[in-house]
Amino acid sequence: MWNRFKSAKTVLFVEWTSPTCRYVVVNTGSESPTIISANSLEIAPNACPAETIHEHLATANISCRHAVVLLPRSDMDISELSFPPATDAEITQLVSNAISLELEDNSTERTTDFLVTARSDQNTNVLAFSLETSVIDELTERFASLQMNLLAITFGGLGASQLLTQLVPVPNATSLVISISDYDINFSVLLQKHPVLFRSFPTTDSPDPIQADRLTAEIRRTLAVAHIPVEDSVAIYIVGDMSEQKRLAQLLSKSLEADVSIINPLETVVLQADIDKSSRYAHLIGMATTHQTKQFPVDLLHPHQAPRSKSRWRPVVFAVTAFLLMVCLTGYLSLTRQWQAEHAVSEKREKLNQLIRRANKVLTVHDSVLAVQQWRQDDITWLTELQRLSTNLPGPDRALITKVTMTSDTQGNGLIDLAVQVSAPEVITELETAIRAQQHSVTSKRVSGGNETQMLPWTFDTRVIFKAAVTPLTAPRPSDSPTMKTNVTEGQKNE
Repeated sequence: MWNRFKSAKTVLFVEWTSPTCRYVVVNTGSESPTIISANSLEIAPNACPAETIHEHLATANISCRHAVVLLPRSDMDISELSFPPATDAEITQLVSNAISLELEDNSTERTTDFLVTARSDQNTNVLAFSLETSVIDELTERFASLQMNLLAITFGGLGASQLLTQLVPVPNATSLVISISDYDINFSVLLQKHPVLFRSFPTTDSPDPIQADRLTAEIRRTLAVAHIPVEDSVAIYIVGDMSEQKRLAQLLSKSLEADVSIINPLETVVLQADIDKSSRYAHLIGMATTHQTKQFPVDLLHPHQAPRSKSRWRPVVFAVTAFLLMVCLTGYLSLTRQWQAEHAVSEKREKLNQLIRRANKVLTVHDSVLAVQQWRQDDITWLTELQRLSTNLPGPDRALITKVTMTSDTQGNGLIDLAVQVSAPEVITELETAIRAQQHSVTSKRVSGGNETQMLPWTFDTRVIFKAAVTPLTAPRPSDSPTMKTNVTEGQKNE
């Protein structure tokens, strides 16, 4: 059950061969690849290896969501191509054109990927790998039906060469790697760590299927095809463990008079499963370690793409797009500035409304103060003034007041208009002198004589003007209020 929760970190590597199909399940979550399951299955005729392996893993309670397929040399076409010096983008197009010319049947769509083996000022050497696109689609659909994601489709022979670069940090300038599978013997020739040639041939049905004499002849033939003499310091590596390949290494070293070494693929992984012959899993383990550290050198599921041809409309489209972007940017900036201006005007308007409301309150209070002040100006103690006048007037036998009018002017002065009848003209002067005081002014008018037979024949009007004492309107001081706190800060005093 635990493996199901780790399914996102487990990858199934399948060597797609028939009738024996080998696989390893690798946990990629650790620093080094961990093989948690490995086995070989006999595939029935017309049966799909993916379904057979999936059923086998389900029986072992192992779940994988990702898979990598390794195809043998017999399932794909490998071509050696040589071009003039070119860039990576140009090589992609050159390889595509060269493969199209080599194929006799151009009606079948093929997918091509390549591996640069050598590059100099004179030429560029390439190994091209091609496969029918229908095969790729069929493999993808088969794994998708099993709810598995196909990560890559690559060439299995590259696994041995990847092992060499990992186990031998500084190999010879020329290296030949021998890997032995169930029914084939595979050769990989490397120059300066770059694979330049792959060969495979079947084993024999003799009691000793791996014969040293036959391997020696095939090695010489392979180096001749690669234009490499045996005497030119060629290092030979056999994939497998020491107990399995020691005798073969000694025989080849003696017959070829060359260095023959053994590289064990299990040294690059953490093993948690039983593996009987490590040489049979060399390609799977080599690709598993490659997947852990970097991309596959050849991946037919994600091949190098040829550069797209430039369209004459591209500059026009680019110019129109740039213009539209500029217009949009200008519009955005304009709208932003307009919004900021409207926001500033709104804030100013709100502040103005607050000031107007405060001013209206001040004007209302001011009008109230003026009304109170006007009322205070008109507030004259008329009874006190009348008492003062009555004490200074002559006796009733000499003067008689017939009419009294009391008003106030706009300056707050009190006005008393008197209509008086007196006994003689001298009484008028005496009356004016009597009622005139320091704060009073007296003005007489319309003096007229009457009937001599009357007791008070003389009549006149007089006006008394006086300034009433008004208490000024002042705000109470803080000290005058019994509820005012006395501990006022210096800042409050300034305010």
